[in-house]
Amino acid sequence: MTASSRHELPRRPLEPEDVLRLEDDAVIVLDQRRLPDEVVDLRCGSAAEVAEAIRTLAVRGAPAIGVAAAYGMALAAARGDDLVAAEQALAAARPTAVNLAWALEQMRDEPTADRAREIHHDEVERCRRMASHAAGLLAPGSRVLTHCNTGALATGGYGSALGAIRAAVEQGVVEHVWVGETRPLLQGARLTAWEPFVVVAPGSTLDPATPDGDSIPIEERDPAEVSTRFPARNPAFDVTPAELISAIVTEAGVHRAPYAESLAGAAVA
Repeated sequence: MTASSRHELPRRPLEPEDVLRLEDDAVIVLDQRRLPDEVVDLRCGSAAEVAEAIRTLAVRGAPAIGVAAAYGMALAAARGDDLVAAEQALAAARPTAVNLAWALEQMRDEPTADRAREIHHDEVERCRRMASHAAGLLAPGSRVLTHCNTGALATGGYGSALGAIRAAVEQGVVEHVWVGETRPLLQGARLTAWEPFVVVAPGSTLDPATPDGDSIPIEERDPAEVSTRFPARNPAFDVTPAELISAIVTEAGVHRAPYAESLAGAAVA
């Protein structure tokens, strides 16, 4: 992987192509490890390099990981590389990310640039629809706390929960936003989430085969990301008990318990 020259982003909201894009000979990702001090594009010349960018969190956030994997498969096909090996390398980069496996499956029968860009476009549109639904849950004067990073960087161009905040700000109903400390690499929240707690997630993230929270594998990251001086445990994310979740918002609308019924058909096939 090679980093291009540092650059300044335009003074406007991030566009999907600012975060991830496919060029003729490379997948370009905005290196999230360097933000906010530096704006640097990372140039990935093969599926293996895209997998490394995912593994090292240069690109992160479930929808963005899926888009990056789709672009990696399109790049491998264009290069004439072994597609089975490319898929295996990408799948192993973040094996707990549902969107990653979903995107690779979507690319299996049509590993083209057009199909990868369609996946990217669809993810952004899902986020826009989710944002519209979720913004309606906020009352005028709302003071909002974000949990983890869920904006354009994490989703490939707009945002899930942060997208909802963006939409609500545009509607003039948000008074203040708190941004909590997060991990891994300071991106998941250390604050405890209490009711009402709302999940905003695209249908491509939903895994109908997972029956409950106990069945969710927790990725254990390198303890050195937290501390090089003391022993540490570094789980990449948390599982919120279902009884604490007030609603789950997808591009299809607002879903409430019992989720086995209300989410039926919401997952992207």
